Amino acid sequence: DAHNHRGLAAEMVVSVFAAFAVLAILAGMAIGLGTVVLVGSMVAISLALVSPRAGMMTILLMAPLRPPPVPAGLGFDLALVAATLLGCVYRLPLDRPRAGLQSYLVLALPFALYVAVQQSPDMLAGYPGDIGHSVGYTFLQFVACVGAATAGAYLVRSFEPDFFLLAGLTGGAISAMLAIATNGSRTPYPWLAGLVPEAEAGSRAVGTFGNPNYFGLFEATILVAGIAFLASTKPARRRWLVLLLIVPVGV
Repeated sequence: DAHNHRGLAAEMVVSVFAAFAVLAILAGMAIGLGTVVLVGSMVAISLALVSPRAGMMTILLMAPLRPPPVPAGLGFDLALVAATLLGCVYRLPLDRPRAGLQSYLVLALPFALYVAVQQSPDMLAGYPGDIGHSVGYTFLQFVACVGAATAGAYLVRSFEPDFFLLAGLTGGAISAMLAIATNGSRTPYPWLAGLVPEAEAGSRAVGTFGNPNYFGLFEATILVAGIAFLASTKPARRRWLVLLLIVPVGV
């Protein structure tokens, strides 16, 4: 028990450092400091390798936000997911999970293989042209989503899922607040330009998504999840925190 307590405390410390790394990324993008963005991104990816739980919370926090432009080529989201998955593999001798194939993997892996085969002609051709580029970009997004879901399915068995839900709600709340701040014009504040994509003045709120439909779908989903979380969680402080996070999402 003492060993598990120390391990959980270490995980929390790493998660705090990961949160500071995310703040550095957002601050660097907001004020245009590429060095800060690069350092924050590398720290977040490195911490995901050391602590996959911290990596999973970073994934959920950054998922609805505009990703940093580093590392080039691979992309921040995919690099973060890969580091989290690799961290899970490294922890197998320590966690010693029960052997067995989860039902999620039974469904996800064949579908992932099917998608990989379907886009293989474009991949072998180097993803030429605009359509090929779109295929490659969408496939990388799909790989990142499957990897994140796989890591989450593994981690949620041995870690309280409330922290993952709080990370996702926090990311959704930040995206919602950025949408409120930029609604009706592209960027009312110059320091928000690096955090939101370009949008036509007077258009519907797009937040960090650049598309009002995607933004609305995500916020509606996270709002329902937040209300369910609010109804099921017991600690009073946590309930107030969840309520504070879902207010801007509801707005």
